[in-house]
Amino acid sequence: MGCGTNTVPGFDEVNKVIKDPALEMKMNQLMLESEKRKSQFKAGVISSSEYALSTKDIKYRRDNPDLIEDTNEYFHGTSTPIKDVGYSGGEKNIYGSGLYTTMNDGVAYKYTKKGKGTQPIVYKIIETSPGPSLNLETTPASFGKEILGEEYDNEWFEGKSLREALDEYRDDSQGFGIPAWEVKEDIDTIFDKAYRQGYKSVTHYGGRLTGGVKHRVKIFTHPADDIKLKQVSNPK
Repeated sequence: MGCGTNTVPGFDEVNKVIKDPALEMKMNQLMLESEKRKSQFKAGVISSSEYALSTKDIKYRRDNPDLIEDTNEYFHGTSTPIKDVGYSGGEKNIYGSGLYTTMNDGVAYKYTKKGKGTQPIVYKIIETSPGPSLNLETTPASFGKEILGEEYDNEWFEGKSLREALDEYRDDSQGFGIPAWEVKEDIDTIFDKAYRQGYKSVTHYGGRLTGGVKHRVKIFTHPADDIKLKQVSNPK
């Protein structure tokens, strides 16, 4: 397929004419993915809910091309060198415990400016026990029903991704009288379920809540068992 004009078929609502040749390769990748999802739905491999979430996800990535491709290269920036890779992070880790990483090394660099440390450092993630990552954007909210079902009825789960469900649960938690530490434990429990199913991490798109740079985030839920860190820079 030549440069110039391209479309992303498969999901009618995400079709869009692409005129920038630099984006053509990424858009072709998105096109193939959309057709694959459509075929999987027709064959009964994925549910209507999964298909709908895939449609929404492809549309979002079409509008944010840096999210289309997963390079499998992730980074972690901090103002303090990490001595224990198994640490769970702070209260600002809104999706539970684990080591938060980003595919955008520029975003990782910005995190070296946060915190109270005085030894900024960026690490590259080396997976010692590779495995799939649970995509919170395309996984139906019902994945967390064992925990979230204590507060919500069946109708509430319909049409939501797991990421959307967790965000709403976090927002509603104060009204339920649930403290922040318990919300974090509930999220950990949901992700532990994923880990038992073979998922070594969970993935979502950063920058949604802050309005900042959109980037892929991968949270390694059991980092001490599955990764090691390689220093790649020591920013000043």
